Amino acid sequence: MILVYGGAYQGKLDFARSLLKDNYVELPDLAQWEDVVATGEAALLGLGMDLGLLVADIEDWLERNYRLSNADWDESLTLLTESMPEPAVIVIEDQGQGVVPLDAELRAKREANGRALQYFSSQATEVYRIMAGQALQLKGGN
Repeated sequence: MILVYGGAYQGKLDFARSLLKDNYVELPDLAQWEDVVATGEAALLGLGMDLGLLVADIEDWLERNYRLSNADWDESLTLLTESMPEPAVIVIEDQGQGVVPLDAELRAKREANGRALQYFSSQATEVYRIMAGQALQLKGGN
């Protein structure tokens, strides 16, 4: 799995698409992959063999799951990542910069975003941070 992350409107999705060329299925959010895994319908998407998976965001998934206990969180993410075909690219918006929200629930979602980034970066073979359309490779590659 490859992780691509960065701030809003920095070129993350364009870069992720370039990694997979034209040979992928794009899902708008990790929540859709969670639904596909739960229903056992991954084969219907034509994934596997030479067709990769691009997960364009995780916001909907975070909204569903940010209140999970640590054990349930890890179990859910492990199930989702282990079921992904290769190649798979996950795009995440980094929310760790800027003003910390006053609202406790918004802070919890922001913390969940950071936990997800840590999890995916630990599992990824390659990690890229995108800033101003430029990719900085933090893990993997040559």
